[in-house]
Amino acid sequence: MRELIFIDTGFVIGLIYEQDQYHQQAINLSIKYEQYSFVTTDAVLLELGNAVVRNSKPKAIKIIEDFYTSDNVNIVNLTPQLFDEAFNLYKQYEDKTWGLVDCL
Repeated sequence: MRELIFIDTGFVIGLIYEQDQYHQQAINLSIKYEQYSFVTTDAVLLELGNAVVRNSKPKAIKIIEDFYTSDNVNIVNLTPQLFDEAFNLYKQYEDKTWGLVDCL
């Protein structure tokens, strides 16, 4: 089994927005790890859809569709149990700047 790399919203936004401060880094990482398998959550995809509602919505739609049809991307679906675990983690570490989606 190939190693899995988690895809977070910030990475995808870096890929989409050429003016993003992490754009070049995201491009470089996507090339470096193109032979790996990836995992993300449907919550990350929701976050992405909300983050790029203006100029880059078509790009976000394409990326989300590509993720769902790719053999190299595993999308973990949010379940009530997963939400409860994430929310408990979120509450447990009040001193962290993690968002709730980051705790998934």
